[in-house]
Amino acid sequence: DKRLEKLALKMPALKGRQFVAVRQTLTAGSLKSSSYEESSYIRPTETSVDVSFDANGEATISLPGWSVSTFRLTPK
Repeated sequence: DKRLEKLALKMPALKGRQFVAVRQTLTAGSLKSSSYEESSYIRPTETSVDVSFDANGEATISLPGWSVSTFRLTPK
């Protein structure tokens, strides 16, 4: 499943600031994949996306469905 899930971030101290988020994701991409049967399905990926916090200190980051993800924010 290639759908993206939205993660809402609420950090008032970051209002109006812009960041680059480096997202690291581990996913098989489908519920039909099984790490027990075929471990080659699971591959880590890394992508960068721009993240802007609004005047309320709120931003969103998209994460792939059926994944485990981490991200690191770096000021622009």
